[in-house]
Amino acid sequence: MTKKMTSVRVLFTWEFACRLMLISILSCVCQAELKASVLGPLLNNDILISGTGLQAPERAHVAFDGDRYLVVWSGYTDTTTLFTDVYGQFIDRLGVPSGPSFLVVSKPAGQNFPTVAFNGSHYLVAWSDSGGAFPTIRARVLSTAGVLLGPEIVLAGARGLGLDSVAVASDGSGFLVVWGTSGNIFSGTTADVLRQSLIVDTSGNASLAGSTLSIAATTEEEVHPNVAFGQTQYLVT
Repeated sequence: MTKKMTSVRVLFTWEFACRLMLISILSCVCQAELKASVLGPLLNNDILISGTGLQAPERAHVAFDGDRYLVVWSGYTDTTTLFTDVYGQFIDRLGVPSGPSFLVVSKPAGQNFPTVAFNGSHYLVAWSDSGGAFPTIRARVLSTAGVLLGPEIVLAGARGLGLDSVAVASDGSGFLVVWGTSGNIFSGTTADVLRQSLIVDTSGNASLAGSTLSIAATTEEEVHPNVAFGQTQYLVT
């Protein structure tokens, strides 16, 4: 029996050695029945999307809405303050930037660890805000046109002294945001992983669904969480 071959495309993002973020797209051929894939040739050359090296972009994440990719990253808007903001850039299926890059959030404090997911209607960008006495996890909804929708929402404050990283995935309707906390050697707390569910209405307003819960809270150090959704359940690593 002949295996059915489906051609798809995969978008990769990374930081270059001189702090410039580049992207490239690879073609991919999937054998659906075997759930395997073979990487094909590069479809385009590296593309600079982050601006100048002085912006020092980092922590790039990407999601796909069925038509375009949205890449988000953190970088300096004002290099005199050294506060990072969150930027976004749409990329079309051919790997070409679609429109200019834009600010997702800019505040007089560091906006770090940005991450993004798409639920079939809206993007959700989540990040860590270092303003205030303790860092907080925040999120904002974007349309597929890059329009910011609804108010910024605060998910939770950090335990310990800070935050490790943030990740988000969608089940096709709601979102699940996970993040790691930094332990406090003075109080004896360890680094843990927490999660918060969100829902987004048709107007793009996000709201919390339930309370913040611990996923991993042991005497060991749980750091650098990530999350993905597969058919009926989330997997957090």
